[in-house]
Amino acid sequence: MRMGGCVAISAGIDPPRAPLLDAAELLALVDNDSELAQRVTDEAGLLRPVVEVVLGRSRAAGTVDDAALGVLTNLHLSEREIDFFAAMTLPVALTHSLAVELWPDNDFPDLLAGMISNGLILADDDDVTVIGRIPAALRRVTRQECLRRHPETYEHNMQRIREAMKKTEPPPATRLQQAFEDEDIAGMIEVLRPNLYSLTSEVPSLMYRALGALPTEVQTTHPDLMFCRAFLAVQAKVPVTNADSTVVSELEEFTRSPSRELRVLSSILVLRLQQSFAESDRVAEPLRTSTTAISRLHAGLSALLAGRYATAARDFEAARQIATCAGDRMLCRDAESKLAVTRVLMGDLVAADRHLRRLRTLPEPTGRIREMVRCGEYTAALFIAAERLDRDEVERLIGLTQAPAYWHDELWPFLLLAYRRAAQVLGVPSLLTAILEEIRPLLPAADEMPAQIVMICQIETMISARHLGAAHALAGRLIAPDALIALPTRARLALYAGEFHEAADLSAKILAFDLLGPLARAEAMTLAACAAWYTGRSAEAQSMLREAAAIADLQGGRRSLAVVPGNLMAPLYAACEMAALNSLIPDALPRPKLPPTLLHLVHLMAQGRPNSEIAKELHVSTNTVKSNVQRLYRALDVHNREELLTVAAERGLLR
Repeated sequence: MRMGGCVAISAGIDPPRAPLLDAAELLALVDNDSELAQRVTDEAGLLRPVVEVVLGRSRAAGTVDDAALGVLTNLHLSEREIDFFAAMTLPVALTHSLAVELWPDNDFPDLLAGMISNGLILADDDDVTVIGRIPAALRRVTRQECLRRHPETYEHNMQRIREAMKKTEPPPATRLQQAFEDEDIAGMIEVLRPNLYSLTSEVPSLMYRALGALPTEVQTTHPDLMFCRAFLAVQAKVPVTNADSTVVSELEEFTRSPSRELRVLSSILVLRLQQSFAESDRVAEPLRTSTTAISRLHAGLSALLAGRYATAARDFEAARQIATCAGDRMLCRDAESKLAVTRVLMGDLVAADRHLRRLRTLPEPTGRIREMVRCGEYTAALFIAAERLDRDEVERLIGLTQAPAYWHDELWPFLLLAYRRAAQVLGVPSLLTAILEEIRPLLPAADEMPAQIVMICQIETMISARHLGAAHALAGRLIAPDALIALPTRARLALYAGEFHEAADLSAKILAFDLLGPLARAEAMTLAACAAWYTGRSAEAQSMLREAAAIADLQGGRRSLAVVPGNLMAPLYAACEMAALNSLIPDALPRPKLPPTLLHLVHLMAQGRPNSEIAKELHVSTNTVKSNVQRLYRALDVHNREELLTVAAERGLLR
């Protein structure tokens, strides 16, 4: 086997002398695998022939052939004089700073012994200062020699290298690759824990293999790592919202883990896959004292999907702080995005905007978790744009969130709600029609919060299309009518029906919520002001409207003032000497004043009873009933019973 090129000799260094490794010895070293032996030879020859390196005070060059074959023979290179700098840098390509960390006294014979012990990684062909990898076949041979000749010092040197690499800050993916190839469990854990999201994003395949190589006992000591592997398996197979039985069964194995934290983490993910969101939130309670970022993040997700926004905000904030301390900037970005969504749902636009600004200083998500991390960011941004009545930004964000991946993310109910508000701003009620049809397979049971959000979006879409009768009917089917998300919609419907005392009561319930955000308070106060104006409390109405407008101005969001019927608010704005906003919802039609007899007749007709039964109920003749029905047609400007019942429902006559 030929070795090409000469190298310079550095003064004061006496290189070792040893015979070359010949073809027969190489073949024996690789267990007589001739193909592997040839591949080692070829790969060594493929490396760049001459590399120049500056290390400390000396400057020298040598060939890659010399260096590669030197690795195979533990750097007993040849009878010729070989420069130690070339021998060190070409097979291992250490940066100067890393070399100094490992061997601060520049004791190069010891340095070479360390290289022999560890068979370190090779630089990229075109950049000797970047730590890269030895080709696969060459590395296998090198590893065999390292482990055979230096078993006692191997682990000690691995630890030294881990510490030095941390100080010189090579990319986490490079550190993980080296630890994984060296079967260095401690090294893998050390690089995995602060980089769960970034490594999943950059090198998902390596991440999955590295997590799979961790021993069983790691389940107890590092449950977040094992959970991350389970979560990666879910993402690789199906959308998180799909309760595929195979995926669930794989996750259920972790619910029997010896680690309580891993059991709970796996259980809440299984429950969310099965769309049992309230139960997932209940089971997540033990995680709310955890000091693991992943645990707090998923506890927050369970709370968010159960409608407990304040609890979710606390969990996400804890996850953000833990991830920040650990240095996992991608996980920190995900926590920031979910905090932004939670804050905007609570009605705090300024806080949500602050989280988005902080988020944008963190690394951009890539790979398979891109949409998962981005979904929260775009959802919060769309909420904010809608609150600010920024049509251009609303249209831009709708364009960015068309991909199916966003509608298979766990945050899809809140993205839907953001779309509903966007539809108000754009004046396009039909924006949600196709989406509502597509997400039908994703709907959980009616008593789960995501199903309630969908129903609220349907009701608000009906209001915008002036289908008030259908909106009233659907609102009557709400499982949690007094939930914060449902109360503003119910108050709006009460205003449309002319039930101003009921609207006042519903607005008061909103204002009684703890930790109510500023914009949620402004919307509730605007609804309450309208109700107060029409119940004879004009001074109170004016005071509430002025306060609501001041809050909206401070938050930079005016939508909350524009979701009350414009014709009902016009006299109140005039009384306050304020410029009225253009309402985002239709005007309220006046409720007809019908005498009690005709109002009773409307209710009987709504029950589907024929004229003959109505006549018996009212103790009048059938002709009298027919005559009164005609009076109703004229009063409501309709032509048949179906139209009459529709208009009666829209005007609040059936309440």
